[in-house]
Amino acid sequence: MRSAQYLSHRIIHALVVFIASTIDVVKPSAVPGGIFTPIFAHVDVTKIAMMLGLIATHISGAINTITFNKIKNEEKEEKMKKLFFCLILTVFLASSCVKHGPFTVGKPYGGPAPYGDGIHPGIDYDINTGTPIIAAADGRVVHIAVADDGIENGMQVVVTHETHFYTIYAHLSKVAVKNGQLLNRGQLIGLSGASNNYNRKDHQHLHFGVCKFGTPDCRRMVNTIDPKKVWLGGQPQCFDPKMNYSVEDPTGMNKEERDKWQQEDGALWAEMDKYPRGSPERADIMKKILAHAGLRKSLPPFLTIPIACGDYGKALIEESKRKQ
Repeated sequence: MRSAQYLSHRIIHALVVFIASTIDVVKPSAVPGGIFTPIFAHVDVTKIAMMLGLIATHISGAINTITFNKIKNEEKEEKMKKLFFCLILTVFLASSCVKHGPFTVGKPYGGPAPYGDGIHPGIDYDINTGTPIIAAADGRVVHIAVADDGIENGMQVVVTHETHFYTIYAHLSKVAVKNGQLLNRGQLIGLSGASNNYNRKDHQHLHFGVCKFGTPDCRRMVNTIDPKKVWLGGQPQCFDPKMNYSVEDPTGMNKEERDKWQQEDGALWAEMDKYPRGSPERADIMKKILAHAGLRKSLPPFLTIPIACGDYGKALIEESKRKQ
């Protein structure tokens, strides 16, 4: 009897820990998203995680009561079914409203994927066609090409953040940057809208990934970094154009020295771009880039959500229309 009780406790505990670990601690905005978004539009997801813990505690208490009071088997089974049904329903409701800011996460990092090593190497945001995609941090554009899964899935842009890591923005219908261009956090990279989301042409999304520097294949999870580890402030948050994100340069370089370093860095990336991927010339230049980066020894940046939010997003859409 005691072993059955212990096992039940452990199962519930494992379920709650797993679910809570998959819920990002963010505060969703009241915008269309999951099927239960109207109910949870103003709910802090932290409270949902706490609620799951409380429910687990109550269920464990109920199991104690059922076990030690030696209720008839039929009655015990019926009560257990009801208790587990309540837990599963709560889990379903909580998971249906996972968001980053106002954006619904359609496929999380680490979920199943029909490519690479079968594990999703980034985050898919369910967003409408024409949504402005922005730089998640200061960096340099180092690659613009057709998305890995074909022209029908649009363009992808890769930005390097010195030699710390790359960020990848895939399934773009329009690109607003050039190869080698320096970007500031929040600067427009392009517009979403070219993804058919595995042959579902009515379902658009942005694929955002963080890839280890120097790795050739960002379609494999082993070559990527969990975005949770590099969110600014420890959680996904929208870029605010009114906020000053600059930090004191830990390298001791003044502006003139930083500008010179960036020019030299840009020249090396431009030189490497002349050679095909996998060539020995490209490998040699990459070594020079790494050696040059050693002169700065800068700290890795932290990221904001790669999608423009609120009024800033509307302003970028209007600006994009004027330039057409």
